[in-house]
Amino acid sequence: MASFTFKQGKPVEILVTPDADTAAGAAIEVGDIPAIAHSPVTVDPDRPGSFFVGPARYSATQTGVAAFDAGEAVYLLDGNIAKAGKHFGFAAEAIIASADEVSFSVVHNPNGSVAAAA
Repeated sequence: MASFTFKQGKPVEILVTPDADTAAGAAIEVGDIPAIAHSPVTVDPDRPGSFFVGPARYSATQTGVAAFDAGEAVYLLDGNIAKAGKHFGFAAEAIIASADEVSFSVVHNPNGSVAAAA
């Protein structure tokens, strides 16, 4: 799963009770919107956790990623940045495809759309 580190922007906080405990930097899906935990969130129906939705720039670290051009739409699929899934935002830089662990910059600005795998 990708890990996201907040770098810049003004994301909006939403309060959500996740399905499972969520690590800082992890993304979850709230309906069709990916949201990011800036700190650890424990499941507690009486105390929803803080998650954030763009616009913001994040440094992402992930093992295995497809190539993206700067400005190309990126999606969240099974916790990773991918070519299909829930719209996450945009590549803030060109991303070179790799099977290894890599770090890259993304703009989190989801629009609620879903893209099917080609």
